[in-house]
Amino acid sequence: MKRSFRTFATLAAAATIVASPVVIAATAHAGPYSPPPVTVSTSHPSVGGEVNVVASGFKPNSTVQVSIHSVPILLTTTTADANGNIDVTVKVPSDFTPGSAHQIVASGVSPSGAPVNDTVNVTLAGGGSSLPFTGADVLALGVGGVALLGVGGFLFFAARWKRRAVLAE
Repeated sequence: MKRSFRTFATLAAAATIVASPVVIAATAHAGPYSPPPVTVSTSHPSVGGEVNVVASGFKPNSTVQVSIHSVPILLTTTTADANGNIDVTVKVPSDFTPGSAHQIVASGVSPSGAPVNDTVNVTLAGGGSSLPFTGADVLALGVGGVALLGVGGFLFFAARWKRRAVLAE
């Protein structure tokens, strides 16, 4: 009885291991990948900073407007390339509030002439390009730790040297 259960358990485990990659592969490739219509270089651009906007799906060589919404403000007007793509760098207005949520919108027309308004959500970071200081100044602690390790090592070897001297006498 024990042997048949052990054999069954081994076969069940082996079947699970063999079948798992097949199930994972079938679910991972359920459909073709389509990239988002609008992407930005950062989802947290700085107030007054620059952000790169890449979008696709526009009529080739058509005019595309890039704006930031909460209160719509036009950031730039550009022309789609021969494939209907744009790749443009825009400046976030400096009078926006850091931490506020907005949408960057690329507006134009599709190859069929239908209006296109593709959006991406962003949350604005503080002004400037530096990150806020959120840690602690640990240089003094590090130097103190290294000094204590040095003193401890010296005392260890001094005691060892003294013990050898006493045993040698």
